[in-house]
Amino acid sequence: DYNQVISKKRDLQFVTIRHKIFDLLYSNFNNKLSLKVIGEMLGNRDHTTVINGLKAVKTFCEIYPDYRSEYQKLHIKIYGSLKYFKH
Repeated sequence: DYNQVISKKRDLQFVTIRHKIFDLLYSNFNNKLSLKVIGEMLGNRDHTTVINGLKAVKTFCEIYPDYRSEYQKLHIKIYGSLKYFKH
């Protein structure tokens, strides 16, 4: 649910989804959305929150093969390829 994702909830499931959305939006080079705009789109969050989310996704992709695989599948589902996948 979009409203739950953009809410101030800190449940792990919402934080994880938010981080992936930050990364998906930021990694799409066609959109070239700023960190500020991405933060505003997801509940008026600060650009530093987006930066931390991007770092978290990168770290999880490096450490957890299952997370990386799942995230690659999501990229393929959304973009049709791994063109924008940079982890």
